[in-house]
Amino acid sequence: MTRPEPAAEVPSVLVLLVVKDGAPWLRECLQALAAQTYPRLGVLAIDNGSRDGSRELLEQALGPGRVLALGEDLGVAGSIQAALERIPAAAEVDFLLVLHDDAVLSPDAVERMVEAATLEGVERIGVVGPKVLDWDDPRVLREVGRAADRFGHPASPLQDGEVDHGQYDRVREVLFVSSVAMLVSREAWRRTGPPDERLASYHEDLDFCWRARVAGFRVLFTPLATVRHRGAAGRGERPVARRRTDRYYAERAGLAAMLKNYAVPSLAWLLPLSALFAVLRVAALALSRRLEDALDIVAAWMWNLRHLPGTIRRRVRAQAVRRVRDREVLRFMEPALLRMPRWLEAAGRIIAEQQELDVGEAAPARVHAASLARAHPVLVASVLATCVGGLAVRAFLGREVLEGGVLPAFP
Repeated sequence: MTRPEPAAEVPSVLVLLVVKDGAPWLRECLQALAAQTYPRLGVLAIDNGSRDGSRELLEQALGPGRVLALGEDLGVAGSIQAALERIPAAAEVDFLLVLHDDAVLSPDAVERMVEAATLEGVERIGVVGPKVLDWDDPRVLREVGRAADRFGHPASPLQDGEVDHGQYDRVREVLFVSSVAMLVSREAWRRTGPPDERLASYHEDLDFCWRARVAGFRVLFTPLATVRHRGAAGRGERPVARRRTDRYYAERAGLAAMLKNYAVPSLAWLLPLSALFAVLRVAALALSRRLEDALDIVAAWMWNLRHLPGTIRRRVRAQAVRRVRDREVLRFMEPALLRMPRWLEAAGRIIAEQQELDVGEAAPARVHAASLARAHPVLVASVLATCVGGLAVRAFLGREVLEGGVLPAFP
């Protein structure tokens, strides 16, 4: 008599809930976790020195034993690393789910992400991210997986305020997903290591997923799992100890990711090219009188120079577990030409600002054109150069014009 085969064990999932002064929206986040349909789910909250009663709310809902209280704000990456160091058993679960306190999961979100992470016939899935929707209007998309150019500048396929019509409703591989809600397998944690604690929150996810890809793991986006994200820091509802703009933190994180994750042959030509582009961007911003933006780029490079020894140590670890070549990762990166629509959008905003400055002045068109050229000389020169270049290569961009003897005789 043969025994029936036992049912496959359901993988265990531990939620690492990162909290910082989130009392106004934390209750809804906890209620969503309690409503999850996934059977093997645990929650460990990490409080980053909250002063608004968040810690007390967490202990009341989860119990003191499931709340790790830190005395200072270590950010998302730093708090995750602290949790794994102080509670080693947390790394023994099958999956870790990083979750921000201003994110509300749909009831089946964890179940759907685990399903995507265990797709039959798809090997080495290391990271899975859900569809991120707007907190106030769930019809608006916020994250559907992201890419980056070869210099570590993040890029999203979404336009501002883009409405969800199902245009991204398919499971697909992406370069990285947001740490707002990020499911990571145990094997990926062990080989990749924790996120870089030196990087500011909301900028550690690119580097972490890039390292996971270098280690041979797939990064998936699944639209079947959804999460509403409030974006409290962006709304000014959460105190953020930042001294510079988001451009600075994104720039330094992208450069650090390049230094750690590229192999030597790729880095040998991409790093000098990145430095050249940085010089050109600084010059363009300075000529456009956007001195703060120019200084952010310079400061980001100086930060990476000061922290180069630590970056090298992390690079050695990342390259030690390399399983794929850079060309496998570059397939999920964005070509530079695809950034043109965003450049044109920025140019449109500048022109609109210039029109507002000139409103009420009954000046001829040449005066407005001269004013725009003085305010944004690099933009105007770039547009003119693009037009001249397009005129020069017009024969390669469209159909050939038929003329003269090319036309056949009638009939």
